[in-house]
Formats: sequence, C-alpha cells, structure tokens
Amino acid sequence: MAKLYTIKHNIRYTNTSGTYKSNLCIVNKNTLLYIAKMYGMKIPKSHTKEKMAEILSAYVLSNPEKCLEKLSVKELKVLKDFVKVGANTHVVRPSRKYYKTMRELLLVSVCHNKKERKLYFLLPDELRELFAPLLDKAIKEEKKRELAEKAAIIEEPEYIDDDDKDWDNDDPIDLDDEFLNHLKTAFPMIDFDEIYGLKEDRDDEAPDDEDDELEEEPGQFSYSCSIPMMEDIRALRYDAQAEVCKAFHKMIKKGFPGVHSDKISRFEETYEDIIFSHLDDSLDQIHYAINDLDNAIYEIDMYAPMAFFDVERQLAPIIKRSPKKGDDFQ
Repeated sequence: MAKLYTIKHNIRYTNTSGTYKSNLCIVNKNTLLYIAKMYGMKIPKSHTKEKMAEILSAYVLSNPEKCLEKLSVKELKVLKDFVKVGANTHVVRPSRKYYKTMRELLLVSVCHNKKERKLYFLLPDELRELFAPLLDKAIKEEKKRELAEKAAIIEEPEYIDDDDKDWDNDDPIDLDDEFLNHLKTAFPMIDFDEIYGLKEDRDDEAPDDEDDELEEEPGQFSYSCSIPMMEDIRALRYDAQAEVCKAFHKMIKKGFPGVHSDKISRFEETYEDIIFSHLDDSLDQIHYAINDLDNAIYEIDMYAPMAFFDVERQLAPIIKRSPKKGDDFQ
C-alpha cells in the first residue's frame, strides 16, 4: 500500500473543517482499494478515485459503528482523545500511543511540522461529531470481545502420569552399586547395564580431548545479549541508527524473527514516522524508534534467545561498519 503518513496540506495545521472524503482523495486508487478491503467492501477497480472515495466516505458516515469495530480498546481511547480536543485543534503525537489503524483508514490526517519537528494529527469535524456519542459503548463492547477471545484460548494440557512408576520414564534409574552387583551375581544371564541405561551412559562419555573439539569456538557472535548491542547502537550517528532500524524493520516484514508482541508493534509504529528523505527533520522519530527497538530486542533476547542470535547475525555487521557519534559526514 502507498505511504499515507506524511500527507501535505495547504491549509493551516489546526483546520479540521475538511471531510473524510477529502482525506481519501489525497491517496491513490491502490490505497483506496486497500482501505475498502479493511472495511470488508468490494469496489470495482474501474471506478475513478473520486468515485471510490465517495463510496468509502458514504459507508463510514452511514455505518460508524462498523468503522469503530475495526479499532482496539486502546485505539478507541486514543480516538476519544481526538474527540475531546474539539474542533480546529491538532493533537501532537504522544509516544507509545495506538493510532495505527486510524491512520491506515485515513480517519485522521497527519501533518509534519518541519520547523518544530513534530507530527500533528487532525480529525475531521464530521467524524468527530459522528463518533462522539458512540465511543463509550464501542469501548465497552470491544473490552467484552477481547476478554472473550482471551477466555477462548485453550492451553495445551500437561501430560499426567497416572501410574507414577519410575520405570515408565525414559531416564535411567539410579541404583545403588552394591545392590546392582548383587543382581548381577544372582542373575548372570541378564544384562542389567542395558536394562537400566547404564551402558548408554558409558558409551556417551567421551575423553576430555574429544569434548574440547565439540565446544563452540569463542567469538562466534559479536553480542551474546541485547544490552551491549543496544549500547553500541545508541553510540552510532543518527543516520546509522536509522539504517539499523530499517534493517530490523525489513526482518519483521519478512516474518522474521517469528516473534510478535506489543513491543514489536510499537517499534513498527514509530519506525513508520521516520522520513528517510529528510532525516534531519526526523531526529525525534529516530530517538523514539531506537527506544522501541531496545524494548523489542530485549524481549526477544529474554523469551526467544535463538531468535535473538538470528537478529544479531543481521544487525551486528551493520553496527560494526556504521559511523559513530562525532564522526564527520562523508
């Protein structure tokens, strides 16, 4: 889908008299088809952009409840903040707020104030008046739905050994040596070493020099955990930090590292605010993205250590060759 997040307005930043249709008319047809898909609608590709925008706008104005169903509880609470500020008032982007779906649906427009290096968010007056009486009910219903989804999750049952017998387990039984020797003497035809797994234990034992060969070579990874990695990332120049964020974002988009959480979602949100064509105007956004990157990588390190080493393999070379703070630009 096309990039929606740096819409340029010729109007004042605090003017909210625009309509939802005017927001939709700014983007291209492919984006409008994407928005229609989010609403569960089918619009012919042969329609003009203006016709598509008109259909989408009419759908939302006629079905505000269905539009609010697309938002989570946290997103609905953020939308309530937009309603509270009233007309002709922008909302400055707060950190760690949930507003991504609102932006994808173009319910709010985004203005980048280069002078102040801030993002301003505007909600059209017609949507504010439409959503205001419905938000409290929508929040309650969404809370019930989310709780019902959590209750429906069935955890995998643990295996219970009904017999509670040691010989049902695969682990070798620890026998007293004197008792074992007594059994061998009484029943010489039986190989007790094989029965009780003692032979396998002895076969698995390797000489010390063979064990040394099996050890991992030191220095295979540049970083063994997330803390030193993030210290080096924070020491990079801001343009290099942006490149590290871009590399991690590409990994996420490819379904890598296979870990999904709120912290990774937050990183994706703040990353999308970085304007790579004007990095000088995105210093705050880079700073926010690095903070969210820190939280995301730390969580992967804690709960999916093997995935962290996959992340490390991708990011370590970029970190090592990138310029540090204080280095001159080429």
